[in-house]
Amino acid sequence: MILRLFPVLLSFVLFGACHAQPVLHAPYLFDAPDDSFPLPDILKEISGLGMFPDGTLAAVQDENGLLFRIDARTGNILEEIRFGSDRDYEGVEIVAQTVWILESDGDLFSFPLNDPGNLSRTPTGLSRSFNTEGLGVDLDGHLLIAAKNFPGHDYDADNERTIWSFNPETGYMSERARFVLDERAVDPEGNKKKRIEDVNPSAVAIHPSTGHLYVTSPTGNELYVLTREMTLVERVEFDLEGMVQPEGIVFSADGTLFISSEGHDQPARIFVFHQR
Repeated sequence: MILRLFPVLLSFVLFGACHAQPVLHAPYLFDAPDDSFPLPDILKEISGLGMFPDGTLAAVQDENGLLFRIDARTGNILEEIRFGSDRDYEGVEIVAQTVWILESDGDLFSFPLNDPGNLSRTPTGLSRSFNTEGLGVDLDGHLLIAAKNFPGHDYDADNERTIWSFNPETGYMSERARFVLDERAVDPEGNKKKRIEDVNPSAVAIHPSTGHLYVTSPTGNELYVLTREMTLVERVEFDLEGMVQPEGIVFSADGTLFISSEGHDQPARIFVFHQR
């Protein structure tokens, strides 16, 4: 089932002319993926999805210190890259020829794409209580880190969820959360059908042309599409065979959307949505 909210935005231009803006919606048919493919058993607990510069997919799972290169058309593993010891890895992104991998305790691991043995570890200041699961890249090249549970001491744990920004060039984290989801973002009509306490961000990605945030939440197999001002564009409740627990999300340069789901008692899968 898909729930869509179509807020009509009105803007007033100079000289008193008034024009209705186009209705906002995500340009994908979420109930009809263009493709999906199962993944090998080693990726049953796939926990993060990124993209190599050549358009192949990058993936990590939450047990082994392995980076997987995946064919974006078939799901076949093209390469396994050992980068570190076995830990709880939750997200992966590649920025300017550097691989960044997020651990659930908030630490970031990084290494040059051509030198996986040259591994660095960077504490972000986010602790294990945040349960950091989502790693994305903003339009300015900064990394986005989504906290699944605890939002931070300056935020309301019962009513807010936070996404933080990390500058890979300077190695500094934002002092305040870059984006804050609250109940107005996930339930703008105030009908109490969705509470922020039921939203647990597991992955985040930025649409390459609109800049909208795409945030998955495994509770209810949901996807939230939000403007940068945290206005809800679309809420999706996936009811797709094989979509067991969405844990990874990434866009290609042309706007093709890839979402990975853990497998549990069936193979993990990647779902492909072409932009309409």
